[in-house]
Amino acid sequence: MPEDPYNNKLETIIEEIQDAIADNKCILLAGCCLTAQAYIDNDSQDPRSRKHPPFLWRDVLKEMIRECKPRLPRSRQILEDLNNSTDKNRLMNVASEIEQWLYKNARQQQVLKKVLLCYEARVGAAHYFIAQTDFRAYFNTNFDMFIEDAYQLVRGLRLPRFYETDGNIDEFERYSRFILKLNGDVENADSIHISDHAFKQRQKSPFWEELGHFLEQSSILAIGFEKSESDLSDLLQKLEIPTSGLGNKYWMVVPSEKQQHYPFEVGKLEDITLIQYRKDATHSELMNFLDNLSKPWQKKQHLLQEPKKETIVTVNSGAAKKVTIFLYCSEIEEDKKLRDKFANHLVGLSAPGSIDVRHEGTIDFGNEQQQIKSYVAEANIILPLLSSDYLASKDCQWIEQEVSQRTDVTTIPIFLRSLDLVNHPFSDLKQLPSNHKAVTSWENPDEAFENICKELEPIINKMQRLGRSDVNVIRNEEESSQGA
Repeated sequence: MPEDPYNNKLETIIEEIQDAIADNKCILLAGCCLTAQAYIDNDSQDPRSRKHPPFLWRDVLKEMIRECKPRLPRSRQILEDLNNSTDKNRLMNVASEIEQWLYKNARQQQVLKKVLLCYEARVGAAHYFIAQTDFRAYFNTNFDMFIEDAYQLVRGLRLPRFYETDGNIDEFERYSRFILKLNGDVENADSIHISDHAFKQRQKSPFWEELGHFLEQSSILAIGFEKSESDLSDLLQKLEIPTSGLGNKYWMVVPSEKQQHYPFEVGKLEDITLIQYRKDATHSELMNFLDNLSKPWQKKQHLLQEPKKETIVTVNSGAAKKVTIFLYCSEIEEDKKLRDKFANHLVGLSAPGSIDVRHEGTIDFGNEQQQIKSYVAEANIILPLLSSDYLASKDCQWIEQEVSQRTDVTTIPIFLRSLDLVNHPFSDLKQLPSNHKAVTSWENPDEAFENICKELEPIINKMQRLGRSDVNVIRNEEESSQGA
């Protein structure tokens, strides 16, 4: 067999990327195709028959439309338009129409979760390899949580997560690693960008200016895009970052759009180095590339050796640990009876493993304040039971202060009594019941509590599956990096 003409070029590129990683100057930009590496197990032993999230942004939109039929007006016409067009502006117009309808019907977050298989799919091998690689930061353009989940499984640490609305880049940079969700994600409904998914359409703001300064010091590796997708170029143009003169380098790893003889081909797309891999059902060449990137490069190891037919890269993540998920309910004195009723529903959740529901009623006599502080510090999920009196209480102010200082806890406000949350910090969080109708306004409060538990169950299941029992992982990560 003739020598692969791209072998030496790719070795050089791998070394360049690893040098940037070693210098803590390489950022991963992740797209839809990377999301599609997650999968749902089935009875078949053939990985090619697994179910995956959609591979392309256009496919995400199609699945969202199918999920909304027949209630979405013009759904058949919109699907036909998508099938007949690859124009990005047309995709954005379709996305805008879908978003308006979903927002009006309060279903945007729910539909995205279902389309991306967020509470069903397992992280794929590509996510594991990426989590093993010391990128300075992870920028995700899709709405999933698979990179964070893999990072948790591989390193036992929660990856600090930020959104455009968080604003201050200096806050991001104080962490040794972080993920920036450029278009939001399914765990933060207010962060999601569907209609302005293209960076060039976003309004300029101090956030984008600060992000530009940060990226001027960074090289970028883009994975999870088609060759025709321009997210990396759009991002650089949006931030007015020159692609030459700063010493930074930019790489895109994409599936080949044609049949190619060699596993990889290397070329240029303007100032971006383009690495095209031979596409098969399991994207095994991408797995080979990421596997080699995640470990020290050795000259004797040749990435481009011809793989055996149907090579399938698998990663054994080990059996998931059974952990205890701690829930803490915060309420005022007059709502203790409702709290106890709610706690009884929570204890009956059919989540795997164990959950521990805590509140002031579970405290032993003596040193109550210290025990409450301990409960909050250990909590994986905090459930403030909202009423107008609660919002005015010192307990509420203290809880607000505690959760604002932590990214390792999930806070889900519960509408216990009717109130207006406008301009309150809790207004930016996911709230329950799902219809935002206060528990005391339901004809049967037990049905309201069941609704809340139904929404909480997949969140708790996911924490169980990922083994998320360490509640101070951000602090632990900072301490370990300082002691290194």
